[in-house]
Amino acid sequence: MLIAHRCQTCQHPDYWRRQTNAGDGRGACACGHNCEPSHLSEPVQLPTFDVTGARVERVLAPGTQLGADLPGGAPTAVVTCTCAACTALYESLTTVGAAPAPPSTAGPSPRQIRKWAAEVGMQCPRTGRVPAHVAEAYATAHN
Repeated sequence: MLIAHRCQTCQHPDYWRRQTNAGDGRGACACGHNCEPSHLSEPVQLPTFDVTGARVERVLAPGTQLGADLPGGAPTAVVTCTCAACTALYESLTTVGAAPAPPSTAGPSPRQIRKWAAEVGMQCPRTGRVPAHVAEAYATAHN
């Protein structure tokens, strides 16, 4: 899992921001929105998936560098946030004897939806984002 802040305006994670050269924490989001530090939420846990679509349960430490394909740009290196709030959340999630992370309310994984779509004969790409109509059909069939 990844610990990050979300922009309270566009809801994208803070690592989507491209910092300005001014060093003031401002930056344009990959979606084009101008995210400012005051727009950021408290840190949250974001589900993370590997290249096969399987959920990664390990929590990435603050300061971890990873590659990311951000919309509208070439692959880039992303470094997870090292602020005090993110560090405290990381420590609370990884300390022996700490309370377990709250159960995910994110719903089924993309792998589960793709498997179901194949079983019912619905077209769904093998990689990338699951189309909304497929996710909605899955939700309807499972509620």
